[in-house]
Formats: sequence, structure tokens, C-alpha cells
Amino acid sequence: MKKVLTVLIFIFAVLSAAESDIFTGAWCVEKENMNITFIGKDSVRFSSADDESVNGNGRYSFNDSLLIAQLDNSGMKMEITYRYVKTDKGVKVTTKLFSINGDAIKANPEPILLTRCVQNSKKGSK
Repeated sequence: MKKVLTVLIFIFAVLSAAESDIFTGAWCVEKENMNITFIGKDSVRFSSADDESVNGNGRYSFNDSLLIAQLDNSGMKMEITYRYVKTDKGVKVTTKLFSINGDAIKANPEPILLTRCVQNSKKGSK
């Protein structure tokens, strides 16, 4: 469950940095072996090299401070709202609201840093 939440936070953080280059390509979650790939204007894929059960896709939208995602992880429907801030190292995201199949889940209050993945990296890590 922690990895799923981390992936979602990562996705929203990356999307929330209101620059067009933020919403393209692969991003990695700091200290996790997870990546998020943004495709087009509103589609996203996520996966974990450490946990095959964390693998899915979805849609996202954002404004100047919030990233909102609707994700499907093997039939588990997740909705996540992140507050984000662009930093010199990437995008820092903090989960504000999180639900699975319509049930509210307590969000981790700790911020997570998203960084661009290195193209030749193994398992999606930096």
C-alpha cells in the first residue's frame, strides 16, 4: 500500500509543476524504485521495479498548486490530490487527499521528491 501511495504522489508531483516539459517522459520517486511516465496531455503510467503489483495507468489534471489523478492499479481505482512545489532538484509533492475504490485513506503527510529518471537507468531508479 505504501508503494502505491508513493507512486501516486510521485505522479501528481511531476504533473503539478506547471511547465510543459514536466508533463513528458519518465520521472522517478526519490528513495523508491518506481517510475512514472507521462504520455500526451493527460495520460500517465506508473510501475515499481520492486513490486509487480504496483503497475497501472490513469489520467491527471493540474492547476498552479494541485495535481489530481485518477488511477487504475489492477482494478483498484485510486483518486489522489497532491500539493506540489517545483524545486531545483525536481518536484516536491505532498498528498492532500487519497481514496481507493471510493474509501478515504489516511494520506502520508511527508513530502516526496520526484526527479527526472536517467535514460539508461536500471529498474527505473536514478
